[in-house]
Amino acid sequence: MSLRMNLMVLALVLGLIGAGCEKSGGDKSTGADRTATPSAKPVPAAETIGRIHWLGKDRLAAATNVDLFMGIWSLSESTNLEAQTLARLATAPWRLLPGAPALSNAPSALMLPLLEDLLRKEVLLEIRQTGDAPGALVLATRTESNLWSTNLAAALEHLTGIKPAADGTNGWILQKHDAPDFIELRRAGDWVVVGLSQSSNRFAVEIGEGLLETPSPAAESNYFATIDLDLPRISRAFRLGWNLPTDWPRITLTMTGDGNSVRTRGDLVFPRPLPFQVEPWNIPTNLIHDPLVSFTAVQGLASWLNAWPGYQELQLGPAPNQLFVWAQSSMPFLSYAAAAVPDGTNFIAKLSQTLIDKANPWLTNNGIGFFEKGTNGAEVLWSDLLLMSPFLQAVPGPQTNYIFGGLVGPLNTNKPMPAELLRQFENRKDLIGYNWEITGPRLQQWLYFGQLTRFALSKGQIPPASVGFAWLRALEGRADNSGTALSVSGPNRLTVTRNSTLGLNSAELIWLVDWLESPTFPKGLNTFTGKPETLNPGKHRAPKPGAPGTK
Repeated sequence: MSLRMNLMVLALVLGLIGAGCEKSGGDKSTGADRTATPSAKPVPAAETIGRIHWLGKDRLAAATNVDLFMGIWSLSESTNLEAQTLARLATAPWRLLPGAPALSNAPSALMLPLLEDLLRKEVLLEIRQTGDAPGALVLATRTESNLWSTNLAAALEHLTGIKPAADGTNGWILQKHDAPDFIELRRAGDWVVVGLSQSSNRFAVEIGEGLLETPSPAAESNYFATIDLDLPRISRAFRLGWNLPTDWPRITLTMTGDGNSVRTRGDLVFPRPLPFQVEPWNIPTNLIHDPLVSFTAVQGLASWLNAWPGYQELQLGPAPNQLFVWAQSSMPFLSYAAAAVPDGTNFIAKLSQTLIDKANPWLTNNGIGFFEKGTNGAEVLWSDLLLMSPFLQAVPGPQTNYIFGGLVGPLNTNKPMPAELLRQFENRKDLIGYNWEITGPRLQQWLYFGQLTRFALSKGQIPPASVGFAWLRALEGRADNSGTALSVSGPNRLTVTRNSTLGLNSAELIWLVDWLESPTFPKGLNTFTGKPETLNPGKHRAPKPGAPGTK
């Protein structure tokens, strides 16, 4: 998860440093009368609501515990994607902040070397909040470059119209007229420390002093990154307005290198006890056939689905609690899924009628194909598509009934599911999720049917000529096995462990590139913000006369 984590850090920092940077009228005070000296009055205890520590690309390149990871990062396709992403982030404040000067006049070149530093050098990002007061952010990077002092000051002056003032500590202070109103830069040995807060930021002083006292992990250690983020608190602390679910957890992750693997361990701590109990697994072994390139199992879905208004509106009956997804090798579209339900026939009957009544009119005007019922009555088909023939049907299982679907008809090879996969579930009374895949081939499958599905739904495809697309294709022959386990480790805690090539599985790599190629990056996904390929009316096949959903 390292590359995605780094880019999220860059996007978060840019947004917070630039927040409220609309040019102000009236007094253009430089803030020279404000200092970063803490008040003599007793200060309430502050909580750390976000912390990210990254050793930096330079340190990793010199280490021996992430050889394959760094080998992939050194590919020309990786270099091209990195360069494009940093260049786009360098313009983000002028593109996205309300009231920012025109992009055509933006000195974005000032930001580029700073962003490169955040990838190459050791970085500490810490966010604190005292009670319900506005948050305070400190970003520190271990660099000898003096460009942080000059370039960041010039970029902020261009955004705010206010010139930072020297503060006597080999740094500067900028006081704005809107929150967060106090930005400062100071030196702490070989670290540059940037603080962002409402009024003076005593945390910048504390963290700067702590950096001088606390040594970094040794270069030969296998540790390279940690994340600890309470995103709901961060959103409230800086009034970011993120629309997160009520029960969004606090997330902590630690990433270490192990030669050819990246090991990830994390915890998700929820504000309330988890609304389910771990139950015995009902794996549909009669439906799953080797050779497999991926297998995913997850349980605990029913409580969330039954409470989701969108599912309630469908009136499909009790929601499934266990979901299984797998893919066979040799063809891009051999992907299947099954979910245990009490009455699969009734579930399919209700769902098929809803798709025919509500989805077909939309597809007629916006997509391709149409939904219709199968000949046996317990099946729904998405017909008249290109290459794919998606289906969903009710099938009996050894212990329960299932709804079973795929992108093409099932391929029964008479080879049973590998025993080593089934062993992952033996004697595990805490396991609620498991994913295994050979990432390269599975990535190819996601790319093929993901692009076709976007086309069918008139959504933006990942541009085939883009550097992101080229990077995904370069990974297909290099990314190897990935294994992820999600377990219950407390009443309100889930623990995730992963062993992988890059820290990300195939689906996450696709989402990452979908994000990086968004026209509004770092906002949105290209799927929803990109320009969809226009359907050729002459080739758009409407439902046959008399087909379901037509007259």
